[in-house]
Amino acid sequence: MDFAIARKLVSEEVESLLELLAMEQEDALALQTKLRNFLPTKLATAAGELAELRRRACAKFALAPKMYFTRDALEVASSDATAAYHAERMKGLASVFDPCCGIGSDAIAIARHTEVLAADADPARVLFAKANAAVHGVRFAHFWSAEVERIAPPAEGLFLDPARREGRRRTRDPEEWSPSPTTFVDLVQRYINVAIKAAPGIEPEEIAPAGVPYEAEFLSHKRECKELVLWFGSLRRGTRRATILKDSGPITIEGDPAQLPPLVEREPEVGSFILEPDAALIRSGLLALLAAPAGLSLLDPEIAFVHGPLPKSTPFLRPFEILGISPMDTRKVRALLKKHDIGRLVVKKRGHPSDADTLRRALQSDCPGEGTLIVTRQGESHLALLVSEVMAKA
Repeated sequence: MDFAIARKLVSEEVESLLELLAMEQEDALALQTKLRNFLPTKLATAAGELAELRRRACAKFALAPKMYFTRDALEVASSDATAAYHAERMKGLASVFDPCCGIGSDAIAIARHTEVLAADADPARVLFAKANAAVHGVRFAHFWSAEVERIAPPAEGLFLDPARREGRRRTRDPEEWSPSPTTFVDLVQRYINVAIKAAPGIEPEEIAPAGVPYEAEFLSHKRECKELVLWFGSLRRGTRRATILKDSGPITIEGDPAQLPPLVEREPEVGSFILEPDAALIRSGLLALLAAPAGLSLLDPEIAFVHGPLPKSTPFLRPFEILGISPMDTRKVRALLKKHDIGRLVVKKRGHPSDADTLRRALQSDCPGEGTLIVTRQGESHLALLVSEVMAKA
């Protein structure tokens, strides 16, 4: 974003207009049209987009209606929940350097516990980060505009969330990040106590400095794996971790995937249970840590569903009772559903080429009941399992 536009967006004049119009719940285009009665065209367009981003950001930030965002920065910013967890793990450090602070969500959370030095190569993002810190009443965060490769202020720890965009395109290739993993070893050697945030689809070995011990943690929130974080120095607590962030606090398991026994494959049975692992558990490679002691088996070595007896309740494994099993043949599956009087469907699928909506439309009927169907690969074929979710006891 143009810095001159960003500076005007944080002005009292624009903020007062946005507050005045916020109650009308208009879409971005209608709001921009109305704002043009009061503001120059470019500024009205930017203000309308900011209003839209604030509405979208409510899913991530409690104070979103007062915060400042760019579209790209909002997409990659840590939410309130994930930023608070990062900050809690970094509590105890005297100072933390955040060289890719974006709109400031992590810097603001960490600054509730310790002094933060934060920077970003984009002056507009730095301006917004300062404004967001003021919205949150945070005083111990200091922001300035600079490229990470050009600065190295003294600090006891480092939180690094590398820029993962090339122009307007988000890139998965770590070598296109800024900074790239080739610089991570220098940063870890300089700051020792380091956290590096990455997308959850990245393998830890792709970005970890060779020969440096680290913990790889996969974070999940609302049943979605949000990110991978590598922890170094005193921040490291183990080898591999899966963590679910809940309102009541984080729930975590830790282990070493290389030390876990392989899970066996077995045929599922009606009356037993199939369990859907949390995405962080899958990505961490720690599924066997919970599944093996509970006597659970795999359907397929490439598919993360496990099945068997009902294990002790855990948020890492979502249980469903198996009511019926059929080969994934439309006629046979429809017969199974008709037998159970199921017409309206929720379809969960893994390892099947069709998407869930296509399968649902092909299989639903006029029968009055509702049900859940799991469609999954097993070897060279596919299975359909009619299931009922087992609700946790209060």
